[in-house]
Amino acid sequence: MPNYHPITDQSNCLRVQDLVVYECTPRAFTASATSGLDDDTRGSFLGIAEKVAHIKDAGYNAVELLPVFHFDEMEFQLSPNPRDHMLNTWGYSTMAFFAPMTVYASKGAGPQQVSLFFNHRYYGDWTDDVVFCVQAAREFKHLVKTMHANGIEVLLDVVYNHTGEGSGRFFSFRGIDNKSYYMMEDLNGKTAYKNYTGCGNTFNCNHEPVTNLVLDSLRHWVEEYHVDGFRFDLTSCLCRDPNSGAIMTSPPVVRAIAKDNTLSRCKLFAEPWDCSMDGYLVGKFPNWDRWGEWNGIYRDTARRFLKGDPGLKSQFASSLCGRCVFVVVIFIRMVGNLNDTDVMCVLFTARICTR
Repeated sequence: MPNYHPITDQSNCLRVQDLVVYECTPRAFTASATSGLDDDTRGSFLGIAEKVAHIKDAGYNAVELLPVFHFDEMEFQLSPNPRDHMLNTWGYSTMAFFAPMTVYASKGAGPQQVSLFFNHRYYGDWTDDVVFCVQAAREFKHLVKTMHANGIEVLLDVVYNHTGEGSGRFFSFRGIDNKSYYMMEDLNGKTAYKNYTGCGNTFNCNHEPVTNLVLDSLRHWVEEYHVDGFRFDLTSCLCRDPNSGAIMTSPPVVRAIAKDNTLSRCKLFAEPWDCSMDGYLVGKFPNWDRWGEWNGIYRDTARRFLKGDPGLKSQFASSLCGRCVFVVVIFIRMVGNLNDTDVMCVLFTARICTR
């Protein structure tokens, strides 16, 4: 299949209902020596590109990459805790909305570099950082091109609900205009961060300058890197009033994304909840006929069924057959090559998108 992306060639884009999505963490996907890759390539964007045949042969036609925006993978080392020996490879601690994760460049993400992180040496001097920034951008473009050449779409897991400036840290927005970029409240006579995310801050996405920043960032990843769509983390935060924090029925940033000439052609998936009681918007997320939802009801039903909770056979069967083109396609393509354990893993990890 020839290269394509959502702006220049709509005819080759897959329908949402035909997606079979493989979700992976860019570093962890090939970090192990069992990947068969050399040390300089393991855990990098190039490492994923090297495994395109594996992804394709398994029956997937899309990959969803956990956050590739540059993020703070050293956050666990900031204070003693049970995880202070670990790197954050999860990625939900954004530092820069326009830059690929620098250490996902080849020679920047392998096991040898990990040992340098623990010794707090990182890359060395700033000139090395510049080299890795440019290299990461080029290699991410190569990854997307490789996937497209094999008929596989690329979706990004994006985090606009909060940033890595929680727990008293600041390296960007807090130093520029704290009260514009974050949702604030008066708490016992002191100004505090509203925390709908569980991460210490909530990005003020419906304040106009912040809305524009989000739109510019998303367009950048489509126009510069040719990604095909986005899964938005804790998207209910993008529905909150910039002053009161209440859920809005027509949030400006969500509407602007749906109506944007570039972004409206992409696949848009909301995780329609946040960490508050009023933020659970499954089945009622404002969509303007462009947004899909991560199907939390199916996910919760499948998890409970696999755990052995009683009385779920009918509900699980209804979810699987009535809603789940996504999983049915997986079975059609893969069941002949799976044992019972593999089938259960597929059911557990598949996340269903509904419109």
